[in-house]
Amino acid sequence: MRERRGAPGAAARRCASAALLACALLPHPLAATPAARIAPAEPTVRVEVLGLLHAHEAVIGTPRGELRVRAVGDQLHEGVGPPRRTLRIEAPAPRERPLSVKVDKLARRAFAGALELRAHEGELSLVNELPLEEYVASVVGAELPHAPAEAQKALAVVVRSFALNTIARSHASAPRAAEPEVHLPPALAHPDAPLCDQTHCQLYLGLGSASKRTRAAAEATRGRVLLLPSGKVAPALHHAACGGRTATARDVWPGATADDQLASASIDDHLPGGAPACASGPGDPPLAWSTEVSPEELVRALGTSLPLSLKFERASGPGGGWVRSVSISGGRPLGADALHLLLGRALGWNRIRSSRIYWADASSASEPPHDSPRIATAQVHATPGRFVLRGSGFGHGVGLCQRGAARWARSGETFSQILSRYFPQLTVGRLPTTPDPG
Repeated sequence: MRERRGAPGAAARRCASAALLACALLPHPLAATPAARIAPAEPTVRVEVLGLLHAHEAVIGTPRGELRVRAVGDQLHEGVGPPRRTLRIEAPAPRERPLSVKVDKLARRAFAGALELRAHEGELSLVNELPLEEYVASVVGAELPHAPAEAQKALAVVVRSFALNTIARSHASAPRAAEPEVHLPPALAHPDAPLCDQTHCQLYLGLGSASKRTRAAAEATRGRVLLLPSGKVAPALHHAACGGRTATARDVWPGATADDQLASASIDDHLPGGAPACASGPGDPPLAWSTEVSPEELVRALGTSLPLSLKFERASGPGGGWVRSVSISGGRPLGADALHLLLGRALGWNRIRSSRIYWADASSASEPPHDSPRIATAQVHATPGRFVLRGSGFGHGVGLCQRGAARWARSGETFSQILSRYFPQLTVGRLPTTPDPG
């Protein structure tokens, strides 16, 4: 994969290209003289944190003591002071204790940067605003903490690209109704920040997951991003394990954009000996999974009723045969990832581990051939049997395979080679405001 550096341009030209990076993220350029040039400020990101807990109260730790804040309606109450709509706690000085949050029984979590609090219908919304590279180091530590350095560097580039693309999308797009089968910007799910700390964005645990090694990976790739042929920052994705073949965006989200599709590829990810690059190592769960599901469980998971009518479209080509989309009782098709989320939430993520789901009647002796497309229907009536759902890998299967990247790094590949492997249509470039780390 060739390197491509962003050439410095005029501020107006950068701001006009919102698809490269939202202007809110870029520092205002300062006039420079031949005698002195001021280094650009590091971009910052805003991340909604701990939203999954739906907390009503939190204890915020600051260098000057603790502050208890609770949500009452759409107002914040703190101590004996008057209620307010928002509360912002600025980042401590470099040598001061970082800000922290204690919610319910969750262990106290520390964060770099500032915290911003709001109340929505009696629930707290907490947003962490922090330097981009601190965020990258934390996500790499949460997603791939023990991998070789080159794999962590590759993931750092992907994490940075996903974050900046998501921010750009959130600034460029007006909110619209979310459709479950479309991979939409996470901003639609949490309006106070473009990013969140959950896995459907990127797993972010604050300072607790950042380490010396992951900070080194972020620093070594500082400012490097994956670029589309148009020059825009790509909507690059990553997942835990592909099972031996990655998927394109439209294999998983039928409504994926042209840019989403360009930032993905169906890659045969096997080692020279024939094993998947993400094959299980010591302590890893196996790639293959299987579970039997009753029609009653499916009814609850899919939000429908018996008799159950399902119409599948199955993926074709090498490694095909898995459910690409499903129509429930004649309704609008759900993509593979939407089906994964519905089933996983209802049945358990330990049972439904990936978006690559091979679906068959438990009484059936055969399944559709994996090398040809097929539309299959299943009609279930009063006393049906059980279904067998099996699959491979972990996660949606699009973009960088984390376990595969670690295996290729151990075989001697550099982070650039790993990125070229999983993103063959993209190039690596540098943000125009970022100095070369050398």
